[in-house]
Amino acid sequence: AGVTASADVDSEMHTPDEVRCFSPLPLSPLPFPTIVVASRTDPYVRFARAQEMASGWGARLVDVGRLGHINADTDVRDWPKGHELLEELLGR
Repeated sequence: AGVTASADVDSEMHTPDEVRCFSPLPLSPLPFPTIVVASRTDPYVRFARAQEMASGWGARLVDVGRLGHINADTDVRDWPKGHELLEELLGR
């Protein structure tokens, strides 16, 4: 199971050169339950591209609004929604 707030490593406009080595981003169905968490203001991936990733991976897309890129630098702190999504994937 996986929860991801992915960067678009295929886009020179949206990701720095040091992560481009992960390109091309595979978009085939994943063999485990997956949730793509997408922010509408993420500087590393357009929301439409996050939708494409979720569709390609067979993942559920969760629109979290305007949170920027969700990582340790984001001011989400303990982020109960993130815990809720993880618990969902763990079947709890």
